[in-house]
Amino acid sequence: MTKRCAVCGEEFEPITLGEYANGIGATFEHTSLNPSDKMEVCMEHAAFLYTKCFNCGSLIPAVSQVVAHTFIRSSVFNYSNNELSPSNEMMVPLCAHCANPEENVAVVCEECNRLFILNDSIAGSNETTIVTSHNGRRHGYLCNGCAENYRPCRVCGALTHTSRGSIDEDADGVITCSQCMESRRVQRRNSCSPTSVGINGYCYKPDPIFYHSDGETFESIKHKLYGVEIEVDTNKSYDEDYLCAEVVIPVSEVVSNFVKKVYVKTDGSLSSRGLEFVSMPMSLKYHKDNLGWDKVMKKLVSLGYRGHNIEGCGLHVHINKAAFLSDEGMADRYAAQTKKKEDLAVSCSHNYHNSTFSDKHIAELDENVTKFVFLFEHFWDLMLKFSRRSPSRLSYCERYGTPNSGVNMKAMKDLVSEDGSRYRSVNVTTSYTVEVRLFRSTLNFNTFIASIQLCDVLIDLARSKSISELAAMTVEDLAKFIYGYNYTELTTVFDKVTKGVYSTDTSDADPNGVEVCEEVDEYSNYDSDDDVSYEDDEE
Repeated sequence: MTKRCAVCGEEFEPITLGEYANGIGATFEHTSLNPSDKMEVCMEHAAFLYTKCFNCGSLIPAVSQVVAHTFIRSSVFNYSNNELSPSNEMMVPLCAHCANPEENVAVVCEECNRLFILNDSIAGSNETTIVTSHNGRRHGYLCNGCAENYRPCRVCGALTHTSRGSIDEDADGVITCSQCMESRRVQRRNSCSPTSVGINGYCYKPDPIFYHSDGETFESIKHKLYGVEIEVDTNKSYDEDYLCAEVVIPVSEVVSNFVKKVYVKTDGSLSSRGLEFVSMPMSLKYHKDNLGWDKVMKKLVSLGYRGHNIEGCGLHVHINKAAFLSDEGMADRYAAQTKKKEDLAVSCSHNYHNSTFSDKHIAELDENVTKFVFLFEHFWDLMLKFSRRSPSRLSYCERYGTPNSGVNMKAMKDLVSEDGSRYRSVNVTTSYTVEVRLFRSTLNFNTFIASIQLCDVLIDLARSKSISELAAMTVEDLAKFIYGYNYTELTTVFDKVTKGVYSTDTSDADPNGVEVCEEVDEYSNYDSDDDVSYEDDEE
C-alpha cells in the first residue's frame, strides 16, 4: 500500500525504519524508534526526519522537538597555535545517551579527515592519538583506527605513519620519521669533518698528502700531480646507515691503506647510496701502478656500483697549477723557494699551491692554462667522444666556445677568465688546481687511466706550442703527438674513438695490457659522429 510523503506529498512505497537504518549503516542501540515502524516520508526526504548519532551510530530523529538529543560544537585544530579552537564550527547530532557537552568534543582525524568524538579517556590516557610534529608542536588528533598505523619516531618521538618513515624490522619495527632521516642526510652531506661511519660530508677536504712511485722525482714527472674524483652510484637497496659496513670497509680491505690515500664523500648530485672517491694528489705512475685502483674498481662492481652507466656520475681530474709552468719556470721557482729537491713530497708542497707565484710565473701559468682549455675546444668533437658523454648531458661541464674575434691568446684568455663558471669542461676557477670535468665516470681501469694520460699529454702540448700553432693542428697531428708517449691505455682508447684511422700499430697483439673490470668496451658502439651509444657496465 502506498503512502503520501509528509514532506513533499508525493506517493511512495513505504519501507520500515529497520530497512532504512540498514541502508545507511545505522543501529537501534540507543534510540526509542521502532525498527518495524513504517517510514512516513519518501526516501528522497528521509534525511529530513532521521539521522545517525555521530558517536554511536544509532538512528535518531533529525528534529530535536521529537526526541531530546544534543548538538555540540565541533572544535577543529587550528594550525596557527597549539590549542584546540573552534576555527571551523559544525553541528554533529548525538543521541541522548551520548550527549554530554562537557566531556565530548568532535574533532577531525588528521589521517582520514573524518570527525570523531574525542573524550576524556582518549585525550587523557591515550596520548598516542595526539599527532606531534618533528619539532614537538601538536598537530591534531587521530582516531583509534588510524592511530594503529602510527609509531613514535625513535629520534624525535613524533608520531609517524608506517608508510612515511624508515622502519627497521630487525629492531622491533622502530621507525625514523622522514624529517629526521632528511636532517641526518643533510648533516652528513654538509659536514666538514669525517662522520663516525667513515663517509665524509660533501665539503670535507683534508690537507693534501703527495704520493709518488719509487725512483720518481719532481723533475722526472715534470712537476705534474693528479687528484681524481670518481662518482659512483647503485640501484641496489643499501641502507645508507650501513654503507660503511657494506661498501666502504670491504673496499678498503681490498687494498691496504687505500682509504688513507683516497677518501670517501657524499655528493648532493648522487642518491643517498651514491659515493664519491677522492684521491690525494699523486703522480700518474702512482695512480696506474701503485694505488690499486684496478682491484678497488672490481670490488665496487661486485657490490653493484656503477660509474659509466649511472646518469649524472662524473670523473673529474684535478691538476696542480705548477704543472703548467715550463721547465725554466720551475727552475726559477726552485731557486726562489728551496734548495732541497731530493724529497718529492717537500717539493710538491712548495709547488702545489700558487699563492706565492711571481708575476712572471702567473703570466706563464695563465697562458698555458688558456692553451690547455683551447685544446679541448679546438678538438671538441674528439674530446666529447673520448669523454663518453652525450651532447645533451653537459650541464655540469659545458664548453667555452671560441672567441668571435678569432683565435688569439688575448681573445681566448679573456673568454676563459671572464666566464667565471665552474661548470665547464675545464674549470679554471679553483685556487690551486685546474679541474677537467668533461669525463663521464667509469669503473673501467683502462678508461680511467687513459683519461689521466690524455690530460698528461695535453699539458705538455699546451706548454710546448703557441696558441697559433695549436690552432693549426689537425687530429692527425694530435694523434702523432699522443702515439709518441707510448701510453698503452690512451693509445687503445684513441684508436677506438677515431676507429683506428691514425693507428700505426699493425700487430695482432692485445693492446690493452690491463684487465677490464667494468664496461666490456665503452667505445665499441660509436657508430655515429653526433651521438653515443652506451653499453651495460657488467661483464
